[in-house]
Amino acid sequence: MIAGHKKIIGKLIEESKSGSLHHCQIFLGPSNVGKSKVALILATTMQCQNQNDPILKKQIADGVDPDTIILKDDGEIIPIEKIREIVFRSTLSHTRPYLIFIIENIGRLKIESMNALLKTLEEPKKNCYFFLTSNREEDVIDTIKSRSQIRRFQAVPDVELITMCEENPYRGEL
Repeated sequence: MIAGHKKIIGKLIEESKSGSLHHCQIFLGPSNVGKSKVALILATTMQCQNQNDPILKKQIADGVDPDTIILKDDGEIIPIEKIREIVFRSTLSHTRPYLIFIIENIGRLKIESMNALLKTLEEPKKNCYFFLTSNREEDVIDTIKSRSQIRRFQAVPDVELITMCEENPYRGEL
């Protein structure tokens, strides 16, 4: 379960099912509020569609699905070679319904890397999606922002977190 972002998740899933989801989403907000988790939920929902395949869901979550590529935030700068690999991979075919890239904290990209990604965002391939997260809006160059749909995330209010914890059937048993 994820706290505080049901409305955003619902809207994203609705747009993906209707075919109106923009090919590049930027999930913008403070660190550790669930942006990457929302991106993963959306990617899993899109790739699994009406299947309840726990193996596929685990492969996506573990980052081993060949059509759902995840660059996790390890605190290091993302080298331009990694972005060039993503750009090249975005031109290839895929077996799942979509080719999805999740890049956590794109503020780790240098300007050259952002510019390398830009061409792909300008002319996206059909059924290719980018879910980018950023902790700060100023870390994303304007040309990427202009080619993306920005979803703003806020810290979850304490009262909502407390309510969620109180509803947990396992509370007190840890």
